[in-house]
Amino acid sequence: MHAKKRIFLITALLYIFYTIFPLFADTFNIPVWLPSMFAVAVMLILYPKAFANKAFYWFLIYAFVLLFNLMLGRPLTVGIGKLADSRKILIELAFILPSLSMACILLYLKDIELNRKLVRWSVIILYASFIVTLPLMLSYNSIREALMEQNEESFSVPGLPGYTLMHAYTFFLPVMCYVTKAVNVGKKWLAIAGLSVLCFVIYDTFVTTSLLVMIACIVFTIFYSDKSNLLFFFIFGILALLLYIMYKAGVFISLIDWIMPAFEGTPVEFKLNDFRDSMLQGQLTGGSITGRMDFHDVSKGGFISNPIFGSSVSGGHSSLLDRLGGMGLVGALPFIMMFIAIFRQMYKLYTTKLARAFFFVGVIVGFVFLYNKGLFGSEGWLVYTVLMPIGILSFEYKVNNNETA
Repeated sequence: MHAKKRIFLITALLYIFYTIFPLFADTFNIPVWLPSMFAVAVMLILYPKAFANKAFYWFLIYAFVLLFNLMLGRPLTVGIGKLADSRKILIELAFILPSLSMACILLYLKDIELNRKLVRWSVIILYASFIVTLPLMLSYNSIREALMEQNEESFSVPGLPGYTLMHAYTFFLPVMCYVTKAVNVGKKWLAIAGLSVLCFVIYDTFVTTSLLVMIACIVFTIFYSDKSNLLFFFIFGILALLLYIMYKAGVFISLIDWIMPAFEGTPVEFKLNDFRDSMLQGQLTGGSITGRMDFHDVSKGGFISNPIFGSSVSGGHSSLLDRLGGMGLVGALPFIMMFIAIFRQMYKLYTTKLARAFFFVGVIVGFVFLYNKGLFGSEGWLVYTVLMPIGILSFEYKVNNNETA
């Protein structure tokens, strides 16, 4: 491997290690701005031409919009707590730029061997981090419970995944689902084992959105076939009809009662109770459901009142709606176009229907979180724009060449 590519690979892996292996950052207590600044500086020096990319141009426009709003004294509705806007803008750009730079370089080089090494080591880092996470699960019953106790008691739990990293685990699910679907019989059990571990960690976060998305991904993986799309949609149509019949018959209420003990004492329990009450009453009810809708309505109202520039008002519970409500199309459009520009380029690299299908699943998974969650974070950007699409691409190459997946 060329020296420049080797340096890039090491730099990228160090950033990935810092981002998705919490114990590393907790142990060395590195200033949060240093990994981002270091990674971007090295990548810019190595491959300046790679930044001549539409995604990076949209980033520059987005950064300018944030800076312009800051200069006008308008609130930055980017969902980074109650910090001063001057710090919010730095954090927001630090969240985005390292992963965006990485994606631009990988698209520029189109080096499958480099992609494979990056994905291989990233998977090793991710699953090694689960080994550290497992004792926390046993000690605190769940990752979510450990995080809540840490926030309430103001103490630090070394190696504890943050809330945005918990979400990012779900973004990698389409990669493991694709591997499980694509590999030959000899390697399928290993792929299923890897998928099962990831699903268990996602389950143990007790993030309701993650749990629902995980179930949807697994169902899609079981029934999807790129050989017969008509059969796939027919099966899903039958399933949809059966689910409706079950809903009308009250089966889901009984199902919630049955699974409720598994989530006792967790945030999911409250949402399950609200789902149950909503089904019984025939209308949406409960704070965990209507509360989120109220937050979204605030952002929607801000957007409707001023679609172009926004009204500086947001509910703080949706990365997409908050930018639309607070900064209008001027602020939300470049934010959205960064994703679109990257994904359009990534899509062209896949050669099989199966890989494209699971790539689209990955895109939808990320969109669900962008719509439902107010903070995306550096972990979300890394997994959504780099590890998910490049992961599927790398494993597709292995499968197509009958190599060990």
